[in-house]
Amino acid sequence: MSITTYMLKLTLTSILIISSACAHAQAEAFIYPKTIDYIEKTPVASNLIIEPRSRGSIIAGGGAEYKIYSPYDNNINKKLKKEYFLVERNDSLFVNCHYLRDKWYSLSFFRNERYIFFVSGPSSLMNNNGAVVGAGLMFGLVGGAMAGMAQAGAKYNYVIDLVNRKYYFADPKYMKEIFGDTELYQRYRKEQYPYSTEVLLKYLEEFYQ
Repeated sequence: MSITTYMLKLTLTSILIISSACAHAQAEAFIYPKTIDYIEKTPVASNLIIEPRSRGSIIAGGGAEYKIYSPYDNNINKKLKKEYFLVERNDSLFVNCHYLRDKWYSLSFFRNERYIFFVSGPSSLMNNNGAVVGAGLMFGLVGGAMAGMAQAGAKYNYVIDLVNRKYYFADPKYMKEIFGDTELYQRYRKEQYPYSTEVLLKYLEEFYQ
């Protein structure tokens, strides 16, 4: 998927979701309560509303771009907030940011059989990388070059490694683990904005083509 295709998909996904939300309509989605459920492709089907959050709401209250909920089942809503791992609708995969101590769900911008990339707010992974999926993280002080980037509404690249079941901050240092010490990695590392989602997506697509 090219960057242009991804951005178009993101826009179309938001348009379709907004239309659905405006009509107060539910649609079938697939919940993956735990990592193993996604790996083994054993989801739980449920009728849910996936609602994009406004930029103003994200800046004012924090959290990711999508609110996912059932209008009728409070038990599911509690688990959607703090327990369930992923939600899938059509070809869109939404990651629960609760385990990074953020709120709501982020649309994955790249995934394959091993990795799920997404964006979320600042977390302690930016200082100490690698946390077990489901363990939860504490917001830590963001040091070094990242300090100036930690601002209201700012989003950062993260990745879930489905093999070792850990979250990582997808910075240039970590991405060497995926790309290796290759010519492609050196080009990526020397980019003016290597922390940019668009830049990372470009190199992921090239690496996995």
